[in-house]
Amino acid sequence: GLARLGYGTAGQVLTTGGSGANPSWASAPSGKIVSVHYAEYLDTLSQTGTFTFRDVPNLSLTITPQSVNSKFFIMMRISMGTDGNHTYARINAGGNPVHIANTAGSRFRTTSTVAAKSTWDIEQLSGQYLWDANTSSAVTIKAQYAGESDHYVNRGQRHNNSQEDAVSASSLTVFEIDN
Repeated sequence: GLARLGYGTAGQVLTTGGSGANPSWASAPSGKIVSVHYAEYLDTLSQTGTFTFRDVPNLSLTITPQSVNSKFFIMMRISMGTDGNHTYARINAGGNPVHIANTAGSRFRTTSTVAAKSTWDIEQLSGQYLWDANTSSAVTIKAQYAGESDHYVNRGQRHNNSQEDAVSASSLTVFEIDN
């Protein structure tokens, strides 16, 4: 039983082989947050065009990893409205889309997809991803958006000076984790 294991040493944790089998003491994982980066976009924009990803203004962070072993926990949230069709978001890290669906015929590959139910709706597209940059050189992480037809960031299609036609905010947060 556990009594035969003793107390371990400072910094150790109790591990098992699964289902509680073969308990033993081991070194605690060394991962810790070494930096936090944040960007927000508070303005609104309108876009016409279909199925073309564009960078959300201000939601781009260039980070020099503290170590080649650093990983980045990325949290993206884009507020979008549309004319009743679909809106799309994706995370781009190191120049490539990450955390997107596998290839599936002619389907559009995204991190998040929603369709507004009415012209004043603002939907939240979000994604989280743990990215291993595997470099000590500067990397750029950004949030991107697209639409099936007319689409809007931080507002709905209907954009009157009325309480029902609210405006919103979008953000990108990145935690650098040293392993």
